[in-house]
Amino acid sequence: MVDGTETGDVAAKLGVPFDVGFESEAQSGEKWAPKTALSIIQNMTWIAILRDYGRAADRTIAKPEGYDESLYTSLQSKNIKQTLESGRLPNDKFMLKVKGVNDYPVTIADFINPAQQEATYKKARLKTLGLVYYLQTKLGLKNISLDNLEFTTTDNLPYIPYIREVRRAKGVVRMVLDDIYTPYSRSSKLYRTSIGVGDASPGQHLLPLGNAPETNYGAFPAYSVPAGAVIVKDFDNFLVAEKALSVTHLVNASTMYPSVQMTIGQGIGCIAAYCTFFKTTTKNIKLRLIQNEILTYHGYLMPFIDVKQNDPQFTAIQKIGVTGLLQGVQKPNGGSAPVFFQPDSVVKTAEIKPVLSEIYTRSFLWFNKTKPAALFTIGNMLSFIEELNLRDAKTFQLQIQNDWKTKLHLSSAFDLNRPITRRQFAVLADVYLKPFDRSVDLKGKLIY
Repeated sequence: MVDGTETGDVAAKLGVPFDVGFESEAQSGEKWAPKTALSIIQNMTWIAILRDYGRAADRTIAKPEGYDESLYTSLQSKNIKQTLESGRLPNDKFMLKVKGVNDYPVTIADFINPAQQEATYKKARLKTLGLVYYLQTKLGLKNISLDNLEFTTTDNLPYIPYIREVRRAKGVVRMVLDDIYTPYSRSSKLYRTSIGVGDASPGQHLLPLGNAPETNYGAFPAYSVPAGAVIVKDFDNFLVAEKALSVTHLVNASTMYPSVQMTIGQGIGCIAAYCTFFKTTTKNIKLRLIQNEILTYHGYLMPFIDVKQNDPQFTAIQKIGVTGLLQGVQKPNGGSAPVFFQPDSVVKTAEIKPVLSEIYTRSFLWFNKTKPAALFTIGNMLSFIEELNLRDAKTFQLQIQNDWKTKLHLSSAFDLNRPITRRQFAVLADVYLKPFDRSVDLKGKLIY
């Protein structure tokens, strides 16, 4: 069973325990968190879809119930045309979502108490209608109005609001900010359990702010979403999505976005299909089989921005990346930090030795005997494979030389003395060492 509701309604009916609000630093271990936990959750927004009906048109709506002009006067200082352009859609339409203007403060009770929810939703809709009315009557945009073809509601607003946060289920693991900023240096290696990726810049909409100032996330990296965050702890075959994901308040500010949820949804579907097909439970899943299925259908496990799905080595690079043998490189750029694989960079012995030693217990024998230089060579790689697989050196080298451009699809010249590139390493490791075949648990630890 999958709870795909935005508010975790199914999970709540089953008695799943939740976290609500902004955890303290002591609770989450996040240095960005407040010293004291706060019950505050992010505002929701009732988005509107507007349409330009032409310069001569007057499509001014009726004055909304309880209209308060003072709620919208901050727009006087904005470039309203630029604001509309930021939400431009095809066919002369615009998505209207103005931070701090048609946001609506909520509490957990606004979502779990039916009568209170109905009243809150009504007020939120009226606030957005008031914004449209203000644009038309005070800012002279009478030709821009609600699109009457998008939704069949009486007020032409969407059926449901844009909900950013409600309650978060207690999963097998809880994803924290350090899993995003420093995924490789943590004791738990949750990136190895990835079922999807995200790169949405976190947004916090907290009104009134009170003593919960908006967090300065700095350059926010792209990341992998761990399988254990969608599997509810102590519940067999029960998965959660949307805002019920097992993450912290600060992580939810990114995972809440539809773009991230779409990739998570593919991973959740794969877990559910696995349990059904093999007639087993979420306690017995084999992550590597699930991840391989995601890759088979062109999903991402690692958020490498410089290796596209049409790359002939995409799958090999994704597999090697999710083992940690070759780590992604974060490159801060303004408020974001895309993660690069850098396929044409050369491999350093120091970066692969720890993980090779973790996966292959006999690795130390080869390293002690060979003592490779700082830059790992193609010859080193073939020698390592020969050692572990007990292959004849001359025969194996001849085979690789013959397959280099044909079967392995490597374009550079074959030269045993050249430093091996990350692309070459990934391909050879995937084919001949198969580190992806090593099972991991839901915390990313190798299963021996």
